[in-house]
Amino acid sequence: MEFKDLFAPNEIEKAEDKELLDQTVKTILHLKPVVLNLKEKNELVYKMPTKADFEKVDEFVTFKEDDNALNITVPIYDERNLPEFQVSLFNDSRNDCFPERGFYIVGSSKLITEPLGLVKVEMNGLPYILVGSDYRFEPRGSKNREIGYKRYLYFYYDYQKKLFVKVFPDKLEECKRKMGNEKDPEKKEDILLKYHATVQEYIKREKLLEKIKERIYPLSLPYLKRLKQWKDGDYKGFSIGTITTYVDGYRKFIKEEMIRGLKIKLVYANVTKREYSKLFKQKRELLKLIKNTKRKLEEIKSIQSLTGKNEADYELDANSLFEREREIYNYIEKIVMPELQKFKEVRPTKFPENGLNERIVLKGYIDFDLEKNEVYPNIMQLQRRTSLTEEKEDFRSEDEYTSKILDYFK
Repeated sequence: MEFKDLFAPNEIEKAEDKELLDQTVKTILHLKPVVLNLKEKNELVYKMPTKADFEKVDEFVTFKEDDNALNITVPIYDERNLPEFQVSLFNDSRNDCFPERGFYIVGSSKLITEPLGLVKVEMNGLPYILVGSDYRFEPRGSKNREIGYKRYLYFYYDYQKKLFVKVFPDKLEECKRKMGNEKDPEKKEDILLKYHATVQEYIKREKLLEKIKERIYPLSLPYLKRLKQWKDGDYKGFSIGTITTYVDGYRKFIKEEMIRGLKIKLVYANVTKREYSKLFKQKRELLKLIKNTKRKLEEIKSIQSLTGKNEADYELDANSLFEREREIYNYIEKIVMPELQKFKEVRPTKFPENGLNERIVLKGYIDFDLEKNEVYPNIMQLQRRTSLTEEKEDFRSEDEYTSKILDYFK
């Protein structure tokens, strides 16, 4: 299957599942970078006395494309950060008062990059209400939906011209709504043909993506159990056989299962392109560590003249008479195993307050970028983002936690 065949429904049907997955991932990796710039404008809330109002936001939404990237700028705001509400009347540890309307207004935005060159920017204006002793945004379907908003920007990428094409949101959503209300396939197609070519192309790609997801979804099903087995895998003792079994199992997972899982997450927009690249790079570094470990175990066999069953049963000795064996023992115990374990860790629910160092602050993460204002999760922390958590967390929790990481390194 070739890259261009992804845009032909008949070719999709012919492709093998793995081949289809690999080509679909390429449509994201070959995409020109899209940068979402979030511009803090808390003062916008002064113009929203009764509800989150997108009209007050829309005029500040801009996008500009050059040879290097599509840059989109969207304002965000948080009424809780206005100076008028920096007041602690009943709890010295936090600001505790609400506006007279009974809720705060918070405006957020996120970038959604999908296969086949589809790009969306989701813009939300949400009410934060008092729930018991805490506040969080009101669940969907509530009566407060009318005091919030959800809007989108839509683009698709022209892979031949290497340019993004903007699709008018109102026309796209109107067309999808009309098609959704029609059951007859031929009439659906008639409705689509009445709209602009950009709307038709976007919807066509969405339909193709839906077919692709139907095909590759079964590939995702074994992943969680294998992730669990890898996470729980451990080594007992320090024999050559035990260490070899552990690093071989570790290697197999990150080289095969993890990469397939990451490709599927990329298709479902559960990992960003940069996160994917960082995790791929980390995989290579870990594989180098494992390769070096096995080479050093071969050295031990040579030093001790081990053969046959004696090889697997031999326990490395931290107090060996051989200096080289002591060096290898310390290398595996103090460098290799801690590094392999770090990739399995998840962050704590709350950001640590005391005894901070780089190791503690970055627990659950593999890297950060102060210029891009991003922190990159390890494979377990990535999975945690779409899993049930031990304590209540809202959609801003991850952003708040990673912001503290970035602040630590600034």
